[in-house]
Amino acid sequence: FFLCPLGRRCSLAVADEQDQLAVRDRAKHALDECCAHETGGPGDGNSFACKGFSNHGCSSSMILYQLVERAAKIAVWVIVTRVAKVIQAGTPVPNRTTRERILDAALDLFGARGVDAVSLDEIARHVGVRKQTVLYWFDSKEVLVDAVLEKVAAELVVVIDAAVRAAPDDPLDRVDAVVRAVFRPAVRRPALLGLVREVSRLSQSQADRLAAHISPLVERAVHYLAAEMETGRLRTGDPRLIAALSYATVTGIATEPEALRTVGWVADQAGLRALRDELRAFLRSALTPL
Repeated sequence: FFLCPLGRRCSLAVADEQDQLAVRDRAKHALDECCAHETGGPGDGNSFACKGFSNHGCSSSMILYQLVERAAKIAVWVIVTRVAKVIQAGTPVPNRTTRERILDAALDLFGARGVDAVSLDEIARHVGVRKQTVLYWFDSKEVLVDAVLEKVAAELVVVIDAAVRAAPDDPLDRVDAVVRAVFRPAVRRPALLGLVREVSRLSQSQADRLAAHISPLVERAVHYLAAEMETGRLRTGDPRLIAALSYATVTGIATEPEALRTVGWVADQAGLRALRDELRAFLRSALTPL
């Protein structure tokens, strides 16, 4: 075992549980086959004289060493065979870790049904692992919720940074690029909107931890708006209020869906795009210098 970058113990053995069982069974079969007809074989009362490992008998440590060596070879064979089958089938080798699969499943389920309505057992079934595997990576449901929110916040930072770098120097174009970048994941993955709704139901400690991830991004936006207002490239106003209004528009999609439905808004991909475009036009009009 070793410490992975996430600070948890990671196994150097086969990751997939079925492969682990296969390795164990093959190792046991190898030992039984080796010692079945020799002195020291199963049931003969002499565990230190297995001639299958040595012509002159062997110590228990030698038996253990050769058993581990044989099990390691079997483990390699299982991995190579599995990869070969995947390649032969013409499908790419999965590269997502179990931890990533758990996070993705939790995000979709939390967003679709709410955090309180989803159990760790259900997440485990969705991923195809046991509950203990989920608890291996995340000590509790609260820790898993924190990790999901941290994942979403980190991905949002990356998306916004990329949008800003790719946008022209004009501040209106950059604001427009950020709005499109923020909406893009929600359009592609509606569960994110449900997750935003769950943010308002977090405990204070969880809300504080989420704020620690989001606050630097908000501060950057506020400072950028303020600097562009000072140069005259954006209409002078309160950059914090403008940032707050933009944020409220995005989160309101998830937290106030009924209010939006009263004006005929439909919560689907077309509706999201329409709302995005209205927000883009609104901000461009509000920030254009007089």
